[in-house]
Amino acid sequence: MGAGWAWAVVAAAMSATQEPQVVSPLVKVRPGEAVKGRKEARLSLARGECEAVQVALPGRVERPAVEPLTLKGPGAALKASVWREAFIDVKTPSNGKGRKGPWPDALVPVDAPGHDSKLPTVFYVEVCAPEKQEPGTYRGQLRVKAGDAKVRPVPFTAEVQPFALPATSSLPNSFGVSMYSIARGHGVAPESAEARKLLRDYGRALLEHRVSAHGMSMTPPPVRFEKGRAVLDWREYDAEMAPFLDGSLLPSGARFTSTDVRDSKQAKTDAEKTAYYRAFAEHFREKGWPAQLFFYAKDEPKPEDVPLVKAQSTRVRAAGAIPVLVTSPLDDALNGSADILTPTLNCFYPRPGPQTCRSVVEPRALRKRLAGDTRVWWYQSCNSHGCNGGPRRTRRWTRPTAAGLRTWWTTPPRSTGPWACSPSPPAWTASSISTPSSPTTRRRTPGRTSSSSAATATAPSSIRGHPPGWVLLATSPSSRCG
Repeated sequence: MGAGWAWAVVAAAMSATQEPQVVSPLVKVRPGEAVKGRKEARLSLARGECEAVQVALPGRVERPAVEPLTLKGPGAALKASVWREAFIDVKTPSNGKGRKGPWPDALVPVDAPGHDSKLPTVFYVEVCAPEKQEPGTYRGQLRVKAGDAKVRPVPFTAEVQPFALPATSSLPNSFGVSMYSIARGHGVAPESAEARKLLRDYGRALLEHRVSAHGMSMTPPPVRFEKGRAVLDWREYDAEMAPFLDGSLLPSGARFTSTDVRDSKQAKTDAEKTAYYRAFAEHFREKGWPAQLFFYAKDEPKPEDVPLVKAQSTRVRAAGAIPVLVTSPLDDALNGSADILTPTLNCFYPRPGPQTCRSVVEPRALRKRLAGDTRVWWYQSCNSHGCNGGPRRTRRWTRPTAAGLRTWWTTPPRSTGPWACSPSPPAWTASSISTPSSPTTRRRTPGRTSSSSAATATAPSSIRGHPPGWVLLATSPSSRCG
């Protein structure tokens, strides 16, 4: 929700009574850390938007349970989704503000096995208003069960605003997803039908919250070459990707804003590669898919990778109509190779303490040094704030000037833990975006962070996902470290 709707969270002792505490999605409820919230939940959301809160139960809870939550008002009843927050044991803090130990992360079914009564019991409750929902005030009560103890119901109020958000994000964004990582995290074979269903579930969860994805199955369409022309078999690719690109997956008609070209080892020569890329662009054009197709060059190139990035850029540009995305800070050695330059967030602003970007250039100065048609996206990974438990540092968040975002993909933990049965896929990595001309608001994310961090985001949307994290149309700062 916007900053104006956020709760003031006070560090105080948890109530000793059996009264649940309602806290903002931004709060990380951890064992041994006192947090005090409110006795009731109040949400404000546009039509076509989702908003959420956390409900923390006091004391040790042996058998947590909730009754279905329905909010009634002037229009059709709103049905809330409720998950329980599972914990992951973090071994390495991201930086001096992070901590080892259990951190809330994956969202799992409330009755999923593996609940540890020694850890906090926290429900993540999300309310979504359909695009045509009648505006007005909706009310209901969340009835919680905590073993044999009686728990006071939690009043919920949702104010649905008289305007709707567009189903498709107004800013390009891209969240990296890999079917192979998903399969590994869920303990299934990557080539199985179950893995493909999980991939679609992940993609659907992202798209429901205006987040686009790249990677996905990562399987390129088969190709053969006839007289210098690439002939691709699009059947499997279209079966996987078309619903996300043509708006047919969701009733809202939401579409991905971007996705990547899948490179093919079958294209061996420079000429074959260029013909293959050209066929990709032509297919998107013929299908009428408005998503920004991009070529993801060598990730975070080192000095020895510069020749490769330049060669990739030359081949892709010869095909036309496909911008080259390079995940690098400003680097004179790569000058002219990127159509979408994508530094990490920490490369935009100088800050005290150890530097984690080799070339810090503020947005205005950066744009002056780039060709006029070069776009700037940004992303956040653990190197944005520290990956090795470094010294505590002061953080001042300001508003970056970027036109889109790209996030690195997430690998769910390989585990037989409770999140293996989660209907909402666990995800840890995310980022957020700002644009020069739009007001800054704060939003929830499908990712989360286990370290002490925050970000500003410009999204007229909120995002369902895994407990406390920020974001916009896309994702919030996050890493798998604490």
